[in-house]
Amino acid sequence: MALYGQSRHEFSIHGGGGLSTLKYDMSTGKFNNGFGGLFGVGYSYFFTDNFGLHTGIEASLYNSKATISSLGDRNMIYDRDDVLFEYRNTVSNYSEKQHAYFLNIPLQFQLQTSGVNRFYGLLGAKIGIPLSGRYNSTGDFTNSGYYEYEDFLYDNFPVMGFGTFRDRKEDGSFGMKAVFMASAEAGMKWALNNGMSLYTGVYFDYGLNDIISDVRTKRFIVYNTQRPTEFFNNTVMTSQYNASSSPTARQDKSFTEKTIPMAVGIKLRLAFGKGRTAESFDPIEPEPFIPDTVIIEKTMRDTVTIVVDAPKPEPLPDNVLQIMKEPIANFPLNVSKLNTEHYEVLDRKIQMMEAYPAIKILINEGHGCEIGNDFVNQVIGLKRAEAARQYMVGKGIDEERIYTLTKGKTEHISPNDTEANRRKNRRVEFKVITEGPITY
Repeated sequence: MALYGQSRHEFSIHGGGGLSTLKYDMSTGKFNNGFGGLFGVGYSYFFTDNFGLHTGIEASLYNSKATISSLGDRNMIYDRDDVLFEYRNTVSNYSEKQHAYFLNIPLQFQLQTSGVNRFYGLLGAKIGIPLSGRYNSTGDFTNSGYYEYEDFLYDNFPVMGFGTFRDRKEDGSFGMKAVFMASAEAGMKWALNNGMSLYTGVYFDYGLNDIISDVRTKRFIVYNTQRPTEFFNNTVMTSQYNASSSPTARQDKSFTEKTIPMAVGIKLRLAFGKGRTAESFDPIEPEPFIPDTVIIEKTMRDTVTIVVDAPKPEPLPDNVLQIMKEPIANFPLNVSKLNTEHYEVLDRKIQMMEAYPAIKILINEGHGCEIGNDFVNQVIGLKRAEAARQYMVGKGIDEERIYTLTKGKTEHISPNDTEANRRKNRRVEFKVITEGPITY
């Protein structure tokens, strides 16, 4: 079903936030989710009133945290004199925060219900391009060196980096690769004015592949051979430690096996371009009832002349004239669909036209409100008039007895200062035709 005066294109800006984390399982220690958000621009192309494709680009932030209450590690390494020794470490009260920035490109199907304010849903995928991965940590470190040839443990030799270092901080980076995410969003689409809409919804993104590009065989605590006092630690997402409890055995184990981005939050999206949101359709019309060329021809004329080939009618009783002139009003903005109250008014007119075969009527709509330009008001006015005509014809009234026109927003009966008054102005009026030609 086509939409007249509607655009297939919709541009938008959006922002959101909530749980936005780098999710992983730890072999030791504790993982904690983090919070983050996103901001971006979007574009939607609508194939029909209810279905389209959505894409765009957005910057997203993911945060997470790892904590370790206590951990022991050891590995063999050479000192600055090329002497092999066992580097022993004890870590306590360790806390590490990770931050990842991605540039996400969504490709999603968009479904939405009909009407002015609509339910909508997005389903598809996102490709995440990594921008930056950082971590910062703090903890208490106790380092020592065991020299087997001396059978001696150096545990208080600061110049060699041996001793206890409390509240030691580290700031570093980690490598990432592109990620593919399953993505979904759902909520309400609120029609504003002049083709603008506000989306309010919740979104969910879930990474499908590991984002860590660094190998996970790095030592957690790294001895600096040239500057022993400047030891440092890698992030738990790329590190391993000796998990063996035996003082002589080795069992190197990674802290993590896989890291994926995940996000659940609230999103607001302001859309520009009508995006097929403004119109409602009369359910009795299976196809558009007026071609575009006819709409333009009718609505852009200054004067329309209707020639009515009718005999002199018999005088009509006042009560009949009153029923025939009763208007239908209170249309929502940009809506041509008739409601139950409108049908009741039209049914009374149908009874009178069945009782008085000479009656012909001119259905005139267009006394709209100030929202929207002249052409849009004329088009929606003609659609409302045609909706009334189609209903009456469908009830058995000869279509040659009914004519339609529109006047756009040229004649008001109420000031356009409130929505209630604007609804009064959005009305359809009826005029009994006595004989032709009639210029209106």
